[in-house]
Amino acid sequence: MDLSSYIILSIFLTGCTFFFFGDVLLKRNFRELNMKIKQKNKESLLIMKINKWKKKHLEDRVMKEIYESISFLRNIINIEKSKETTSEFIINKLSEKPGLLQKTYYKMLSEIRLGNDKKAIEEMAKIISNPLCAEFGNLIVQWDKISPEKLAPALISYQKTIREINITKEKKKAEAISEAIYFPVMLNVMLIFLNFIYIAYFLHQKDILNTIL
Repeated sequence: MDLSSYIILSIFLTGCTFFFFGDVLLKRNFRELNMKIKQKNKESLLIMKINKWKKKHLEDRVMKEIYESISFLRNIINIEKSKETTSEFIINKLSEKPGLLQKTYYKMLSEIRLGNDKKAIEEMAKIISNPLCAEFGNLIVQWDKISPEKLAPALISYQKTIREINITKEKKKAEAISEAIYFPVMLNVMLIFLNFIYIAYFLHQKDILNTIL
């Protein structure tokens, strides 16, 4: 073998070696990268589920407190029916009640005293995305601008809406639980049915085989 052939063969073998090990390294890096992406997607999905649960839990708590606040306001209407109540008085009373909305009521009270009714409503509206939250904020900020005859029906209407939403949620939860219980039962029935068909088919084939033999 002359020198040029030896050089060409050496280059070829070196290239094959690099190609082989490069391919192995590339596949290994690809697998590692793929595993990292999958792990990251799982973590992102878990974070999304946790955030979704937190958001739902927050909304349920806020709506529960709004419902209780409305009951409290209805009592105030009955007690203070002979007196003229202002939005500042109402929100101040609500802020005395400990709970998730207490800080929000403090902020709303501060904005009202500064004459920023719009910002006061925004303080309530930004807690959760449910429009009822913003509507309730608007109601208590505009309290002294609404005629007393309309206040009680408006509060009753809000409570009715919240109650209906809760009933719908409970129904959906009950249906989900019912389906979770019903599915394994139906699966067992289907497996028994399929097993019966399989046995019947097997026995039929056995009879045919016996007839042939």
